[in-house]
Amino acid sequence: MNKKNLRCFMCVCVLMLTFSEVFAFKTPPLPGGPVPVGLPIDGGISFLIISGVFFGIYSLRKRK
Repeated sequence: MNKKNLRCFMCVCVLMLTFSEVFAFKTPPLPGGPVPVGLPIDGGISFLIISGVFFGIYSLRKRK
């Protein structure tokens, strides 16, 4: 193997070992207590939904 092929081969081997260590299956954390029921929707999400609906209505009316 020439120098270029050897370097490429070593890079691939190192990347494969790195990915196998980083993305190895680990035991998931134990779940905490139950999630409280009835959490309100965040204000930012409702604002985005409402503004999207208004923008959709505006753009549909503008086409006519």
